Amino acid sequence: MPGGFPSTARLTEKILCGEGVRRESDDFYYLKDSGTSGKAVVELVRNTVRHVYGKAELYFAKRKEPRPHYEHLYYVVQQLCDELAGEQENPAIDSFSEELKAELIPILRVACGQYVPDDLEELYEEVLHYIADIVRFSLHRIPSDTGHLKPFAEACKTGRIVSIATLCHDTHVESYLRQEGGSLTDGFSAPTHTRNNYRYWKNSWEESSFSSQSIPFMKLHGSIDWFQLNACPNQICLPPEGQYARRLQTENGALAYAGRPEMLIGTFNKLAQYSQGIYLDLYYRFRRMLDTSDQLAVCGYSFGDKGINAVITEWFDAKPTSRRLLVIHPDREKLFKHARGAIRSRWEKDPIFPDNPQSLCKATTVIPKRLEDVSVEEFLEHISPHKSAKCE
Repeated sequence: MPGGFPSTARLTEKILCGEGVRRESDDFYYLKDSGTSGKAVVELVRNTVRHVYGKAELYFAKRKEPRPHYEHLYYVVQQLCDELAGEQENPAIDSFSEELKAELIPILRVACGQYVPDDLEELYEEVLHYIADIVRFSLHRIPSDTGHLKPFAEACKTGRIVSIATLCHDTHVESYLRQEGGSLTDGFSAPTHTRNNYRYWKNSWEESSFSSQSIPFMKLHGSIDWFQLNACPNQICLPPEGQYARRLQTENGALAYAGRPEMLIGTFNKLAQYSQGIYLDLYYRFRRMLDTSDQLAVCGYSFGDKGINAVITEWFDAKPTSRRLLVIHPDREKLFKHARGAIRSRWEKDPIFPDNPQSLCKATTVIPKRLEDVSVEEFLEHISPHKSAKCE
């Protein structure tokens, strides 16, 4: 956010509003302020998004939880798609799907003034594309500021970081660290000697295309610049930096890649996707890399991903007397309250054994600031080996 990227709340607003979104002939949704292409489809999608989001709002309000965001919306629609496609067998979803269809079709026919087929699978797929494209193009930008990343750059230079994992889809962290002289290895090959300088997923972290002292950099939820090759659907390529907003061609003129970038969006659907393709490689590597360190520094993560939380708790439980968690967050109480149970329960005081030296609470230090307010010196001091952790 200090770099000018939209917050989760802002992305949700964009998706619900849909102002200026246009669907072009290539079936992608673009953030354009003019033009009428794909207007009818956009209206159908936008009205569907709002109605489904309204259902999610009622559910979260009943549970007295914060308003849902676009990833909750994506997860609901993904389940509807999977149910209609026969990808899952869930009586609860089937009932919700039928109820939603009975409500949605009349609303869409009146609001959009066009025929809506009884089979909504294709419409739900368009909703997923709409969400993914708005997220993708909203994150395709040059950061307005990178000062908030200086602590990480200095920590890399002084050898205090053994690996970096991010859940962000954008590219500003790795770009900045490399510009500052940092050496990162990301699992992709060195640039090829073809005209377009593609890099290909190799799942190789021991050898770096930058230097022999590289820091593993893992993008656990994919990236706006990762694409599947047309010639080999299971092969992921990374085009040259800044050139992934358009479809590059190979030397024989064919499209090198097609479709949307590889990004994990949603909530609980990520648990299944962690066991597939490139994400399985990354999830495994994340667990292995974390095992090499006794301190984990966390920033910008609200502890809402069950898969990531499981890795963190298992990492801590393996060596509870020596491992420590450092969290940068401006509102400790809010963070602890809204973290998922696996983490939240560990942070609560144990009424029977309040002085248990092996509790995650006692192993956690919170820096009560936003990242942009944390100085280089403060960050380096907190990740020094001699600092003791405390939950207060």
